[in-house]
Amino acid sequence: MQVYSTNKSFSEWADKQMKLSTKFQYYVHGKTVANEIEKKPPQPVDARRGELTRELNKLIGELFSLLVQTITSLIMLFDLFVLQAKHLPGKVFPKKDHPVQILADRGWPVRIVAQPNCSLLPEELDLGFRDCDDLQKKKWLSDIANGLFDVEKIPASELVSQKKQKKRKRSNKKLDSDLNDQDTTTARTSTSTSVTNHENRPNSQNSLSGSTILTTQKTQTESSQQAPRENDKHSDNSDDTVSSDDEES
Repeated sequence: MQVYSTNKSFSEWADKQMKLSTKFQYYVHGKTVANEIEKKPPQPVDARRGELTRELNKLIGELFSLLVQTITSLIMLFDLFVLQAKHLPGKVFPKKDHPVQILADRGWPVRIVAQPNCSLLPEELDLGFRDCDDLQKKKWLSDIANGLFDVEKIPASELVSQKKQKKRKRSNKKLDSDLNDQDTTTARTSTSTSVTNHENRPNSQNSLSGSTILTTQKTQTESSQQAPRENDKHSDNSDDTVSSDDEES
């Protein structure tokens, strides 16, 4: 492809500097490919995936739009909903497994409602959008269309009750923790006292043994001191006897 112009210098500039002929060729080729892709009908699986995504997000999006109006009008419940307002930019249905639990963990004042005659089984719902197969997506779409699967707002009265229950659970948990700490401290104190008594008991026995030994030694010493005194007395008596014999003779 070449660039033609009545101005030769412009033609050379467009061809050599701007590479207009090459770029235009790529552009035309890209348009042709895009048109061919548009002519190709989407696969049913892809179409259902996209449709289910839009329907699920619509359930959440419409519900949160209603919540915004409720927050504006119900000032008395502001403290219950103000934390939920920060989630409004998301406005998408959880795509991971266990979406019911995910909604509860996010703290959103909404819940999933599946009618008893819902064709999507609870275990299939637990798989989540990403892990369920095409057949399950078909059933899911059918349930949404027939009003068997929906997301509803939790009444304000239930939210107040849930908030009180959470506070009660936190206080009970803290009380149990304090009691456990107290029991642990008591057990440690008892163990320390037992160890101290056990250590002191041998010392007292040793003291008694030492006192007994000292008493025995003292008794032996006194006995040894009394023995010479008795010997001296016997010797004195012997001398007196000898003297009397001499006088008689």
